[in-house]
Amino acid sequence: MKVLYFTAIWVLIYAQSCLLLPAQTPIKLYEISLPALPTCISANVSEGVYVAEGKGVIRQYDSTGRQVMYYSPTNVAEVTALEARFGRRVFAFYQDTQSFTTFNRFLQPIESHRLNSDKIGFAQTVAWNADQTLWIWDSQDMTLKKYNPLTEEIMLQTNLVSIAELQEADIDIVAMQGYENRLYVFDRQGRIWVFDYFGIFLQRLSYPTHAYLYAEKIWTVDNQQLLAYPLYETNKAIIEKRIAMPLPSAASPLFLYINQRFCWFFEAKKLLIWRL
Repeated sequence: MKVLYFTAIWVLIYAQSCLLLPAQTPIKLYEISLPALPTCISANVSEGVYVAEGKGVIRQYDSTGRQVMYYSPTNVAEVTALEARFGRRVFAFYQDTQSFTTFNRFLQPIESHRLNSDKIGFAQTVAWNADQTLWIWDSQDMTLKKYNPLTEEIMLQTNLVSIAELQEADIDIVAMQGYENRLYVFDRQGRIWVFDYFGIFLQRLSYPTHAYLYAEKIWTVDNQQLLAYPLYETNKAIIEKRIAMPLPSAASPLFLYINQRFCWFFEAKKLLIWRL
């Protein structure tokens, strides 16, 4: 009994001491030169990061920065939205042609669809959902639409002109992402416009650089630090976590991807991979 008692005491002391240890400094593992400037990225936790380029090329990189898959289209068109989080399919949207293609995990095309121009004026950007429906930011009639591309049915529609805060802002939408029953709309000015899954506008958030949603936090980089803001707290100015990143002082991410172990930092035509 005494042995068990003292063992328990030492385990408790060790656990408490671990809590007092400083957080581990991130380690830069790889720095990779990219063949072209990325237009958008996405990731599948088990399959790595997918990177789209201006001519429609899509590349998949693993956690070492090694290219493992490659797709080059027969018809050149820029990928303006990319989604790889759902299962074994990858989704790519092409604004110029108002069409999208889905791929298998080997980046082989499965099917392509063109948006119905009678239902959709001009999709500035889209977000692909797990049920294979789309959120569409229609800049022609200034509406947010939830759209089923298989039935060509508009399931929900929000009149964006009626939202005063949107009308007062000089807004240039660049990306949208569905996350935890909400839709997050990113603009070029570093703002995030949040809607619920009925298309009702909830609030506007602002962050210094490109933001990424992971583990119920909003992650961004500022002043050589990786910052995590709570996603659902009332006070969005609270910084929940700071991780020092020894980056050049002027470095700002073009794109950012984070999971439990790694941070992918895209700076122009360079990819930096850090172990957290």
